Amino acid sequence: MAKYALCVGVSDYSNWRHGADGPSDLAFGVTSAEQFRDLLIHAFAFPEANIRMMRNGWASKGNILQGFKELVDAAQPGDVVCIFFSGHGGLIPGVAAGGQPEPDLFYETIVPHSGAMITDYEFNALSNRLSPSQVNLTIVLDSCHSAGMSAIEGAPRPRGFLGAAPAGFSFCRALKRAGLCVAGRDAMACVPGDLAKLTIAPADQFVEQARATLISACRTDQSSWDAPSLNGSVFMTAMVDIVRQSGLAISNTAFVAELAARAQTLMASAINAIPRYATEKSEPQLYGQRNRMAETVLAGFTDSR
Repeated sequence: MAKYALCVGVSDYSNWRHGADGPSDLAFGVTSAEQFRDLLIHAFAFPEANIRMMRNGWASKGNILQGFKELVDAAQPGDVVCIFFSGHGGLIPGVAAGGQPEPDLFYETIVPHSGAMITDYEFNALSNRLSPSQVNLTIVLDSCHSAGMSAIEGAPRPRGFLGAAPAGFSFCRALKRAGLCVAGRDAMACVPGDLAKLTIAPADQFVEQARATLISACRTDQSSWDAPSLNGSVFMTAMVDIVRQSGLAISNTAFVAELAARAQTLMASAINAIPRYATEKSEPQLYGQRNRMAETVLAGFTDSR
């Protein structure tokens, strides 16, 4: 069994800005990726030589997808492969056969340093190169709307857009990792917020033939948060705390349950204590193959089928 990982962190979003308009830079995008790399080495026994880092300018769409593809294609039965991304997350309206936007369908994305956004369907296509229950492919996302990036069928999808988004650029406030809803390539509006809300179609979190496990920082309709008082993101601070407490022998289900509890505590102290953010939530989520949820986090499967 071998362990391999790709850790991507984007703090610099200058390529996405047009003058004063565009997504803000993130204080801890790269920091989160480096923290996760250190956890892989010291807590989850990944050889440092087997971890590829992409920071800012290296984290283009082409490089991220190529790095993902290379790991998946090289994986052998019994291997453990982990993909981590920290940065902005987004939503792109679907496009009908005639080329017109579909107002009731959105695709979840991650936002690289350069190039177009990377959609959940592109992640899904790469994950489907694997056979179920042979390689432990775990995707960990510290970005807005990240539950929707699940590379499995059955993950929640935004199914409605209530209220009109403003034209041009309108971004999330300070502290928050901006969730982006893109109408075309250049027009962006903050989601979620007072002007635009999402409804989520009910769906099962666990699918029998899933190729990958997703651990996300938040639900599809929520944001992931940077918190200066924590000197990092809520999600990564919670993860570091849980790993220090629990060590290695913890299942996916127990790990994400503890992550959610710890994240709630951190949100209360670092985010909700600010009156304007008093009702915000950021709840880590778990998606994957049902019979693998009791397996140890980032360990080889106890049996391959």
